[in-house]
Amino acid sequence: MRRLALLMGLCALGSALGAVPTLAADSFAFTTFDATFFGTVNTVVGGMNIHGQVVGGSADAKESPASFHGYLRAPDGSLTLIDFPFFPLARGTVAVDINVQGVIVGAYLDAAGQHCFVLRDGLVRTIDVPFSKAFNTRCRGINEIGQIVGTYSDTNVPRANRGFLLSRGTFSTVDVPGAFNTVVRKINNRGQIVGFYRVFQGGPTHGFLLEEGVYTPIDFPNAKETRALAISNNGQIVGDYVDSDNNVHAFSLTGDDFVTVAIPGVTQNTGGLGFMGQIDSPGIYAVNDRGQIAGISLGDDGHFHGFIGTPTPF
Repeated sequence: MRRLALLMGLCALGSALGAVPTLAADSFAFTTFDATFFGTVNTVVGGMNIHGQVVGGSADAKESPASFHGYLRAPDGSLTLIDFPFFPLARGTVAVDINVQGVIVGAYLDAAGQHCFVLRDGLVRTIDVPFSKAFNTRCRGINEIGQIVGTYSDTNVPRANRGFLLSRGTFSTVDVPGAFNTVVRKINNRGQIVGFYRVFQGGPTHGFLLEEGVYTPIDFPNAKETRALAISNNGQIVGDYVDSDNNVHAFSLTGDDFVTVAIPGVTQNTGGLGFMGQIDSPGIYAVNDRGQIAGISLGDDGHFHGFIGTPTPF
């Protein structure tokens, strides 16, 4: 087992003060979609590649684990069901990312807990982190060269999560120094990794960028909480943040420049609880090198819906 050398960046991204511009909703052409398999009513988005293929999951109104079914959405809008083999013995499947070659990673649940899967050319294999006292492996991202990132639970610290990187058959721990929880979300072709962490149990979330062993915090200016959820090969980072009024907004970060992205059906009030206890919340969960974004919106019906935003003009 190899553990990454860790250094915390000296300066947090987004530390500059001042007004942050907002990118208006009409900067994108939005398409909303639903993957309502077996009568499910909530659609969540996990990832998107440069071809505009989107993966995610659908669930019932309570987002009960057994109700999750994965999907692949083609650019023409057609949907393909993804359920881990031997369903319903494997209870609950969600697809979380897809690379340019169409390799899909995701997670499924069975009696032993959560496991990662890789779907390539119709063949499925399972991945479980081999570390001592590790359980509940969840893949979150895959890049063009097949490096996979995700999160696992650690019985050494109850209810704590750790990140992992699987590269060329070797697992490495991704763990923000001094953090109670580290959640890894995506990796790009340059090996840059993004996610979020909490310093203490129940504390606010902070985003992070990991590059060449150096962790740099990502905090939206004046926000109570920030999550970094995806990164393009160009280094554009997207995610969400909670403002001082407990409303969640989507953001994009290019270099040191933050932009709030106005997306219909994304703003919501957390009631002061921040991101605590939420499986998913409306926001941007994917970005590709064409500047397209994909994520989750909250409809007037109270259910989650997937969306794709294509920059205009495109």
